[in-house]
This record gives sequence, structure tokens and C-alpha cells, in this order.
Amino acid sequence: MMRQDRFTEGAQEVLAESQNLVENARGKLQAKGLSLIVVNDITAPQDTMHVPVHRKVIVQLQSKDVIHSFFLPEFRLKQDVVPGMTIRAWVQPTQTGEFEVACAELCGLAHYRMRGFFNVVSETQFRAWLSTQAATR
Repeated sequence: MMRQDRFTEGAQEVLAESQNLVENARGKLQAKGLSLIVVNDITAPQDTMHVPVHRKVIVQLQSKDVIHSFFLPEFRLKQDVVPGMTIRAWVQPTQTGEFEVACAELCGLAHYRMRGFFNVVSETQFRAWLSTQAATR
């Protein structure tokens, strides 16, 4: 089996698992009269992504204007982001912590300000964070 085929199968497995999680959560929340925030569609308003440890996470990358490069060095993840395309990358964090995300492509005059954080937390902390996000929307 070629490397690309293994990646594709892995990505399809993660997408299926994510869709199952979303549908289960949607059903539970609707039963309580609440709406669902789809975790992999949350836009981080303060340039920080919160994700649970030991769970596969899909990051959907999009650019409006120029080519960027999503770089998460501690996870050995570097993915170009091309305008007009949605590109998915997945990762499964194995430890908690705050990790810097940078743009590794010289993309313009504001390139030096393109910095964010990938905050990996326990499942309990993640659910608490998700609840606060639902309460503020």
C-alpha cells in the first residue's frame, strides 16, 4: 500500500469518527434545547485552538488571499494553504501543553504577526472550554 493511500484511509477514518461525534453531540444537545458548535468548524477568535489530548483532530485550512503554510513543529506538521481550497490536516496529540503555530511561508508584510497557539488539554478541560464557547454564542 502506498503512503498516500494510508494517509487517505487515515483521514477518512478521522472524518467518519468526527462525523459520528458531531451527530451524537448534536442529538444530546438538541434533547436539552441547545444547539451544537461543531468543534472542527470553530474559528479561534484569539488565535488559539483548543483540542483534547489523545483524540484525532482535523484542522481545516483556508486562505482568502495568498499562500500560507500552517506550521506546528512539535507535531511535525507543515501544510501549505492555497487560496480557494480547503485543505485538511490531521493530528493526534499525545501530551498536553501549549504549542506555537506559525506561518512558514513569507506571505506578505504582516507575516511576522501570523502567530497562534495550539492548546492541548485534557478531555474534561476541553468539554469545559466547549461549554463556555456555547454559552457565549
